Amino acid sequence: MKFRYINFLIALMIILVASCSIKEQRGEVWVRGRGVTSSFELHKDGTYVSKENCDICPEREVRGVWRRDAKTLVLSARSGAPNQVLVELDYRGCHGYVPVEQSFKTDKLFPTDIYFRWRDECARHL
Repeated sequence: MKFRYINFLIALMIILVASCSIKEQRGEVWVRGRGVTSSFELHKDGTYVSKENCDICPEREVRGVWRRDAKTLVLSARSGAPNQVLVELDYRGCHGYVPVEQSFKTDKLFPTDIYFRWRDECARHL
């Protein structure tokens, strides 16, 4: 009976350590839109995965490397597609990113145009 309890505790510790390491690898997740969504995950190793999702279209996924320069985030796809440059901004008090071509029209932006950190409480109230 005592050995079963010890084995159970060891298995539980292994599961906890594994789940923490998976969370560490994920890094930051940014999302924009409702219904049709775009997201990207910035992994701590400098790679990213970008996805576009909607109910009636196939999921699109792009992988590559990312870097931050001052107030910009640059996503470089492995496929050789042009870099996606996102500009950091504060929108109604919430921190987010928009594509550089939209950064000059901040007065015409809607919350669905902006990437906010996944589960950001501030962005939920916009």
